[in-house]
Amino acid sequence: MQALDLYKQSNAPAQRPTPPVKVSATPKIKEEKDVELPSSKEPEGPLFSEELVPYLRHLKQKKYSRTTYGQTTYTTKIFKELIGDKPLRNITFRDIDTFLHALSVLPSNGPKKKAYRGMHTIAVVEKAEDVTHGRISIQTQQKHIDRLKAFFKWCVERKEHA
Repeated sequence: MQALDLYKQSNAPAQRPTPPVKVSATPKIKEEKDVELPSSKEPEGPLFSEELVPYLRHLKQKKYSRTTYGQTTYTTKIFKELIGDKPLRNITFRDIDTFLHALSVLPSNGPKKKAYRGMHTIAVVEKAEDVTHGRISIQTQQKHIDRLKAFFKWCVERKEHA
C-alpha cells in the first residue's frame, strides 16, 4: 500500500502554487463583444417545423386523402405544442414519453368539446388529467403514434438519400 502511494507521488506532475484570488466588491462585467447571446446561436440542424412543411407537401404529392393529411397535421401540432419547435436531432426519448403520456390522457373529440376548444395542448392535458373518462381510445393513440413514426421515418430516409 505504501509503495503504491510513493509511486503515485513520484509520478505525479509538479504542481505550481496557485496565486490568491482577488475578491472585488463589484463584479467585473464582461464587455458586450465577449457575451454570446442565445439568439445568435445557430440551431443544430433543421427544426421540427422546417422538416414538417416538405413532409406535408410529400403527403399531398402522394395523393393521401384530406383526412390523412388533416390527421397528420393535428398529430404533429400536438407533438410540437408539447415539446416545442426544436431541432430534430435534439428530440429525446423524454420528449417521446411526454407525447405518449399526453395521448393517454387526451379527451376524445377534445377540440370539438366546449371545455377544451381553443386551448393549447399542454393546458388540455393538464385539465384532462383530472378526468378519468372520455379519453381517446388505444386505437386512436396508436394512429397518432404511427403518423408521428411515419414522419420521423421519412426524415431519416430523406437524409440517407441526400
